Amino acid sequence: MTEQRTMRTEPKKMLEVEHLNVYYKEGGTLPFFSSKKKQVLYDVSFSVKEGSVLGIAGESGSGKSSLAKAIVGLNRETEGRISCADPYPQMVFQDPYSSLNPAKKIGWLMEEILRTDPRRKWKREEVRQRVMEVLPLVELPKEILTRFPQALSGGQRQRVAIGMALMRSPRLLIADEALSALDVTIQAQLLKTFTRLQKELH
Repeated sequence: MTEQRTMRTEPKKMLEVEHLNVYYKEGGTLPFFSSKKKQVLYDVSFSVKEGSVLGIAGESGSGKSSLAKAIVGLNRETEGRISCADPYPQMVFQDPYSSLNPAKKIGWLMEEILRTDPRRKWKREEVRQRVMEVLPLVELPKEILTRFPQALSGGQRQRVAIGMALMRSPRLLIADEALSALDVTIQAQLLKTFTRLQKELH
């Protein structure tokens, strides 16, 4: 009788943070003004495996958003090491309206993500096709493409923000308290959406 063993392949590390310190400048922002740095995160280390989900809890002002921004490169006042397998991780913010131009329709906003893609130049047909692929992922009808952000509910705007973050097919998606401003019913719906996306896209 031959014994057969199935070798399990360990998931690769998607993100590794080592001894991270994060700072913000206080005072003047121009080069010729002296600015003091305020440290908001101290010696943070953790890793995330590909296909997994990590939640970070903490009080308001404890540095959760600062950590998220440092990972995606929005705050470069850092020390330590951030290694990410995805060179262009995407982020969904707490207030979706702040990332949606009220003067532009939803279709234009979603397409613009690929028109400004630094990795490659997309053809017009490819851009439109990708939009139509993303809409069902976030459970939005195609009719929403002709509407303006202010005409949408809070839940719809957050779904649009998630859809925009998915346009470039990121391997790492960071949600910065993306549900906290929504009512409980919408929170539950979007949590199901995030769970489904995590399973479908990995």
